[in-house]
Parts: sequence; C-alpha cells; structure tokens
Amino acid sequence: MGCFGLSCSLGAQTLIVSVQTSLPSPQPIETPITLTMSATDTNVNPGILNYKVEVSAPSSSTFRTVHDFAEGNTFIWGRNIVVGTYQIRVTARDSNYLTQTADLVIPFTMKTRLTGSQPVVNSTSHPLVALYSAPACPSGESMRVSFAASGSAAQPYTTNYQSCSGKGAMNFLVAGMIASTTYVFTGQVKTPSGSITNLPAVNWTTGVVNPSVVLAAVTNPVPFGTEASQKERILLISDVVQATPDAVDTKGRVVWYYAGNGYPSAPGVAEAQIVRLISGGTVLVLTGYTGGYTGTGVYGNQVDHQVVQEMDMTGAVVGETNVDRVNEQLIALGADPISTFNHDARRLANGDTMVVALVQKIFPAGTQGSTAPIDILGTTLVELDQNYQLVWYWECFDHLTPDGLNINRPAVLGEQCGTADVSEGCPPVLLSTPANDWLHTNTAQIEEDGSVLISMRNQDWLAKIDFGNGFGSGNVLWTLGAEGEFALVNTTNDPYPWFSHQHDSEIVDEQETLIMFDNGNTRVVQNGGDSRGYVMNLNEFTMVATTLDLYDMGYYSVAQGSAQLLSNEDYFFMGGQIAGAKQQFQYGAEFGSAGSVVYSEQTTHSEGYRAWRVANLSAMAPN
Repeated sequence: MGCFGLSCSLGAQTLIVSVQTSLPSPQPIETPITLTMSATDTNVNPGILNYKVEVSAPSSSTFRTVHDFAEGNTFIWGRNIVVGTYQIRVTARDSNYLTQTADLVIPFTMKTRLTGSQPVVNSTSHPLVALYSAPACPSGESMRVSFAASGSAAQPYTTNYQSCSGKGAMNFLVAGMIASTTYVFTGQVKTPSGSITNLPAVNWTTGVVNPSVVLAAVTNPVPFGTEASQKERILLISDVVQATPDAVDTKGRVVWYYAGNGYPSAPGVAEAQIVRLISGGTVLVLTGYTGGYTGTGVYGNQVDHQVVQEMDMTGAVVGETNVDRVNEQLIALGADPISTFNHDARRLANGDTMVVALVQKIFPAGTQGSTAPIDILGTTLVELDQNYQLVWYWECFDHLTPDGLNINRPAVLGEQCGTADVSEGCPPVLLSTPANDWLHTNTAQIEEDGSVLISMRNQDWLAKIDFGNGFGSGNVLWTLGAEGEFALVNTTNDPYPWFSHQHDSEIVDEQETLIMFDNGNTRVVQNGGDSRGYVMNLNEFTMVATTLDLYDMGYYSVAQGSAQLLSNEDYFFMGGQIAGAKQQFQYGAEFGSAGSVVYSEQTTHSEGYRAWRVANLSAMAPN
C-alpha cells in the first residue's frame, strides 16, 4: 500500500491522522522512505500537532519507537535492511489534549537486492557505505564480511558475525572505506566448529565525498608503525560544536563522515555530537534541529542538544526521543524538567539507554555565597527503555548531603553561565542570570555492580551513584578527588597528583583501573603545566586511590577530551580545546608501555569532543 500519491487516514472524530510515503511499496532494502504526516484537528482550542513513528519488523508483532512525539511532520525511515513487510504506525496528538491520540498503521514491503545465487554489493545513501547481500546460510552457522582495497597488502577489515537462520538473505552495512576506491568484498561463513568458507568475491567502488561537506585535515606527527596497536586502525572523531564528525585511517584519509539524516545532507541539523559507540555499527548521538522537534515543552522552542538518537553509518535513525517528550514524563513523576541532553549517553546491557541531562533550580539567597536567589545548574540522569520511554531517573538535587553532594560546595573555579566569561556547555535558557554551573557532569559509566560512575568536571570529582540496575536508592555512595572520600597514594611524586576538570572517566578492568583525560584546569591555574592522560587504581574496600601513570600531553586542553585502553594495553588520550592554538584544536596520542608516544594524530577539527580508535566502523567498539 504505502499511501503513495494519496493520504491514508484514520483516527477519532476530532483528530484524524494521514500519512504519505515518498515512494510506493515495495522498494529494495535500505531505501530511505520519507513519511509526511498530517492530521485534521477539530478540537476546541487546538494546540500543536505532534507525531510519533513506530515500526514493526517483518515476522514481528512488536512495535519499536523510531521517532517519539515531536512537532515536525516528516521523518525519514531508513533503517530497513531486513527483507519482508514492515508495519509502520504513525500516531498524532494535539498538545492541548495529550491523552487523545489517533493512529494509523500502514504496511511497507522491502525486497531483496539479490538477483541470483551470488552475493552482491550495492551503493547506499552514503557514498562511503556499502550494502553487502548474500544468499541465506545454514541455521546454526554465522556470516561476516571481509573487505579490503583492491590490490592492498594490508590486513582486511571485517564486520561482526551475524547468525544464519537458513532462510532469507544476509545483509550487512559495510563502512570504513576511502573515497573513489575499488574494494573487494568476501562473505565468510563460519560453522559451529570454527571452520570458515569464503563466498565468491565481489568488487564495489566507493563514491566521492560530498563537496559541500567541510572536513578537517588530519596529519600524523608520529606515524603509525609496528609499535602502535595494530587492531584499532580507524580513528572516529566527534565534535562539540557545529561541525562534521568523521573517521580517518592511519594515514589520515577520510573513511567516513556524518552525512546527516537528510540523505545525504540535513540543512536543518544544528549539531550532531557522537557521544558513544555501540557494538554492531551504530552510535549514540546528541543533536538538535532548527525546525520541528521542540516547542510544546516547558522551555519552548529550543535547538541545542534537544534530541538523543541512535543512528547507523548511513545516518539512518534507529530510534530517538527529545527533551520535551522526556519532560512530560519527568514532570508527571514530580521531578524537575531538564533543559538539554548533554555530554554522554550509554547503551545498557538490557538494551535501555542512559542519558546525562541538565537540570536547573532556583535556590535562596546565601546558597553558594550568593547575595540573591541563584539559579544552580545540576545533573539529571534518565534511563530510557527500548522505546525511549522513561523508566528511571536520578536528580542531583534530591540527594544533597553535607558530606556528599553539598549544595554549598560551589564549582571549584567559580564557573557560571550567562556572564561574559561563560563555561563550556551552558544551556540555551536560564531561569535567572547568572547561573552557577555547579557540577557540569560529562561522563556516566555503568559499573559491573550496577552502580553509575559520574564525572563532575566543575567539582573536580567523580561520584558513584547507587543505580542498582534501575532499583537503587540513588544515593551518592562515595566521591573521589581532592577533598573527596578517598585517601591518595602518590606513587608518581607529583606536586599535584589529583585530577581536575576531567573528561571521559572509565573503569576499564576488574582490578579497578581508572583512566581519564585530566584537563587539569585547577592544577594549571595554581601551578601551570599541561593536560595529562591519567591512570589510577581504586580500592573501594580500603577507600584508597593510587596513581599509576601520568602522561604529559605536551599541551593544555581547556575542555573536552577522551581516554581509551587499547587492545594491546596501550593508552590513547585526546585533548579537544587546546589553549593558545590557532589551528591545532585536537591532538590524540597513543602511549606505549615505555610511556612514550608511539602514534599520534593532529587535526584542525574545531574543539573535538571525543575520539575513539576502533577496529572497524561496521563492528565498532563495545560501549
């Protein structure tokens, strides 16, 4: 059906929803389909129409939210690489009558791209991403795709393995290739015993980079050699401001870039900040749109960091929600609304997503030394289920204690928003001006014991939160940092051994090795110096922290940064906003076992937020 060239309509007497598709059904898999939604609203005093899109995959009766209620009336459905008939459910509602909805379900069939019994490779909406399709493989076995540039002697890249079902084509999105280059693709079928059979090879040539996309130049001051980690040969770079996230190989050549959700460009996209990678080839993104997402919530029309979404390498949205929609649910629970999503989002083991958000509240005069009532900016964590609905939240203002999160322990360097010298990450609206940027949480990591480790940049602290996998008290279990609850063993004899204004804190092993990018703002203000890669051991039983390694980055990164333990046990650290630099805005370095730099990259990306070394964009790294 597909409603091509006509409107499919259904709904209550006062609200009738209609949908049109940009192409008729059926279409080949991985064809972007634009849904244009409208509704007839005869309510008295009608509000703003919002639309929601859910999709049920072939052979499934379960609908998954791909686009939660939002003001815009178009959505590009591009994550459709399974052959068969999907059910697309579009729901409309009036912002003045939230309990009244009208929905419409339409079928849409995606057909195979196979034309015979041999594998094929087809272009996608992204010039550097291919769609590999192969005939079905026996149930109990698995398949992956190996690919390499034609004539290259380098080790091929591989995708993740997919389980075979014995019926239906096997389809893979393959990413991580340089432009205008012929690649050889080989499907590999593995038996339960581990033996591998190669399918016939297929050639495909990548497209050209969109000339309207501005990509930063990447150089390698320390070239990639045998001492560097050989597994992670791709660098994925995320930005904090309006720019183009991209990925490069070890020679600095672009192998992927964000082409937008608009196939191939999205003029309305204000920002696309990749915050985490998901195993399997998708990423979590914080973004905002100049038209069509917010406008019915407590903060009105906003653009900055209003949307959290999962997207694949073509830019297709796998699922998303927005600040307005989450605020409806928070307010219904008696919580304060959030103003932005920011800094971090994590995919949990159960498939849920945890997102860091900014909350603000007016406190009375005298708070943090203010002579008048003051707006305090804090942190809310929200857990969203697989349909992007709120199932748990933690608000910092609900857990204030004199010896934990003390509201009268102000930001260490006095950061404020709404002043001439504002801190990075200020929200688009303030309840009053100035506002004290109290915590500035920039990382949230789920620990093996079910707690959440958060990094509070403006407190120079990490804190452990009793999440309890969604059933915890939310209490602050401990704080780590200068004036926190851990004693410090300074094995490096550093005059300022504590971290400060840190980013991307991660516990990386069972020995409780903690790594982070130590921007060092407080230390640099007091003593001068550079930012550092920071490695520490925690003993939560004795409440003792021990510095293990401090890696001098050779520059001072005022903000942003990332830290990563590589597969060969080297460390990769990246600084984003480098002080005093005119062109060098981001610099990442891999430190070997001897403590020296064995590989580095330098780029003109404007204020790079995070960077990850990965084995392959089609597989990504664990979250």
